[in-house]
Parts: sequence; C-alpha cells; structure tokens
Amino acid sequence: MRVRVSPLAFYIFDSINLISLSFFEKFFIQGYKMSVPFQISFLSPTRVQCAVVYSREQAVADYKKKLQAMKNRLNVPGFRPGKAPLQMIEKAHSAALIQDLIDNKISTAWPELTEKFRILERPLLTLEPSFKSIHDLSDDFSILLTFDIAPEFDLIAPADIEKTLGLQFSTDVSPSEEEKISYRKVLNYQASQSKSVDRSASIGDKIMLDVLYNATGKEEKNLELILDPSQTQQDFIDHVLGMNLGESKTFDYQRQAYQNETNAEKENVTVTLTAIFELIAPSLQELSKIILDLDKNHGEVSEESINQWISNTIQMMNEQKNFKINEKQLIAALVAHYSFEIPSVHTRDMSFENEEQKQKALDEIKLNYILGAYAQKYKIQAQQEHVDFFAKIFAQDLGIPLQYLASLLQSNADIKKRFEDMLVEKSVMAYLMNPSRFFKMKETAHQHSSECAHIGCDH
Repeated sequence: MRVRVSPLAFYIFDSINLISLSFFEKFFIQGYKMSVPFQISFLSPTRVQCAVVYSREQAVADYKKKLQAMKNRLNVPGFRPGKAPLQMIEKAHSAALIQDLIDNKISTAWPELTEKFRILERPLLTLEPSFKSIHDLSDDFSILLTFDIAPEFDLIAPADIEKTLGLQFSTDVSPSEEEKISYRKVLNYQASQSKSVDRSASIGDKIMLDVLYNATGKEEKNLELILDPSQTQQDFIDHVLGMNLGESKTFDYQRQAYQNETNAEKENVTVTLTAIFELIAPSLQELSKIILDLDKNHGEVSEESINQWISNTIQMMNEQKNFKINEKQLIAALVAHYSFEIPSVHTRDMSFENEEQKQKALDEIKLNYILGAYAQKYKIQAQQEHVDFFAKIFAQDLGIPLQYLASLLQSNADIKKRFEDMLVEKSVMAYLMNPSRFFKMKETAHQHSSECAHIGCDH
C-alpha cells in the first residue's frame, strides 16, 4: 500500500489519504474522467492540473441569470429599485459576475479533489481560452486549477528498518561500574567539607590557582579545581600534582576542544598555587541532601536508594547519548533510501548560497514527509513519558536548565511549536529504532524528569 503524506506544515496530526498505484498510474498516463465534468492530469508526480469544463451555452445562461438577479436587488442612483438598465449594471459588474460563475463551478469539483488528493497550496487558476467578457466566448472554455500535492512512497515496516537500511542500533544503556564510581565521586565532591592544608598538592585535593595564558596575556584568578580525572583534565593534573603553596610553574597542556573545533591546540600557561584544601568525605545525610536537591521526588533516601539513583541517572544519560547516535544514523539512512519528488511549493521561494545548503534543506523537507507518514500509519503520538524523556534533550539543545523549560514554553509560542514538532519527530525516531521498547520509556524517564511533568505542551 502507498501512503499519502500530509503537508510539511501540519503533517503530524493531520488526516492522511490512501491512493492505490493503479489509480495513480491511470491519472498519470491518460487522465481520468470524474463523475463531475472535470479532468485530471499530472504535470509531475507532485503537481496536478485539473480542467473544469464549462460549456458556452451553460455559462451564458448562468451569467444572464446572475445579471438579472443583481439588477433586481441593486439600488442605482437615479433609478427606481430594479429598473436600472442591464447594460449599465453589466458594464460595472461584469468581472465580478464572471468570477462568481467560476467560483461556483469550482465548488462543485472541490470536494472530490480534496478527497482524492492531499493538496498543499491554494491552486493557481487560469482560463483557457482567456476572455474578459462573456460575449467574447465562441465555444466552451476550461477553468484550469494547478496545485502541488504531497508525494507518495512505500514505507519500510518498522520491524525491517535495521535490516533494510543496513543499521545496527545501540541499545545497551546499563551503566558500568566505573561510571557509577565516577558519578558518586562527583556527588561526594559536591557535598564535601574541606580544610586548608600546607603541603604539596595530591590526588583528591581541591586547589585554587592563578592562571596566566601566555599566548594572549589573559589571566584568571582563584580558579578552583578538583584533582581527580573525573573532574579535571588528566594532562593538567599531571603538571600540578606535587606543587607546593605559592609555587609557580609554566607548562604546555593539551586543552579540550571547543564545541566547533575538530582539533584543540596546546595551551602554554603559568600557574601559581594559592590554596590547597583537603576534602572531608560527606556523611550519608550530607550526600542524601544533595540527592534530594537534584531530585525533589526521590522520597526516602538511604545508602541503597542513593546507589539506585546513581545507577538510574547514569542509565538515563547513556540512553540519551545512544539515542542521539542512533538518531543521526537513522536520519542519514532514511533520507538516502527514500526517493520522491519534493513538491515545488516548499522550494520555489527559497534561495541558497551553495549546493550543500540547498541539499541540506531538501533533506530536511524529505525527512519531515517520511516521519509524518510513519506517525500517521502507525498512530505514533507523544505521551507524557516521551515529553519527560525528550524535554531534557530539548533543554540541552537550547542551553537552558531543565527547570526553566516549562515557563519558556508557556511564554514563547514559537519555542513551544518547535518543541511539539521535535517531540513527535523524536517519538517517531524512538519507535523506528525500537518499536517494542518505545512504549516502555516511562519506567526510565518518569523516575528522573519529574520537573518536566505537565510541561504545558499539546501532545
């Protein structure tokens, strides 16, 4: 079966029409006579022309009837009601009468057109042959309606996605023991008390540095670091370990790459150690307070529940990471696999600086049609558990804390629309990557995203 996709702007929850291949080919090859007097032909797979035939005899009769009706109801200065000459009324209102005839004729065909096609734009109307006065007609004429329709294409069944597209999605989201230990260290540091000591810097210490970036002359005062690989870059730690209070040292280290960099350059710095603090491990109560601050709905906090919270949190982080990796692979594979003409309504007013920019825009439009088709055929809708899960991803993309997202969505209609569109897109992606697991997200997402519940989007 072939699936007809709704327009880009509202493809997600709009209704979808089905059209068989034989029906399409019958139109495409020879046109198809409808029960009402009009004929369809395909200018391209996504551009249709409808010719509504109007006989001269019927057009003249309808015109005269409308003209007489207008004469009877018009009040013309200098004449009694209904007594103004027809020629005077016709001269002033001929164009409006002809337009009314055309509109009425189109209205008889329009319900059947919208039933057969997903029309994406207001049709372009032309007359063949063209005329200005009804008296110029010597024969029948056609009203030509030209419009874009949504493309049609065969969908790969979700169960066959990986095999057909040659993909293998990563689904292992269980945290490793190393991750659990590292994350617990982070929590310990956040809850730790510290005391100032006069000795050389050691692993696990919190230190304060004055840093001079020798290439630029930029200087940072009282930079606070934890000497632990889970907190600070190992290359930097190796240079600082063993330094004494007040000591200065100049060295090169390989700094981490910024977001848009592929390779980071080495940085030459001069550091001065101004303070060393020995961290005192927190009590269970102190660590519990940190957990409660991070997750308001955690409930009873014990050693066991802290370990479970850490495990669940890292699993959630891994799941988001895996989802993004799988999503990129799936998008590329879907766009490459499906081949159909993109309706010109989406591109005719676009301008591009280069071919790469154009292709990127076309791929995005194509992806919207593909995901819209899956959303409709498999009735994929975003539930609250999916809101919880994907809200974190959306907040990260915006660069804002999760707790601020709800108020932003309520105050900014454009951001809200973006989130709702992304929500359905991500939900379809999750479904295609793992249909059986898609509806089990609630078990993971609801434990960690209570801040995002009732976020205020329409889904």
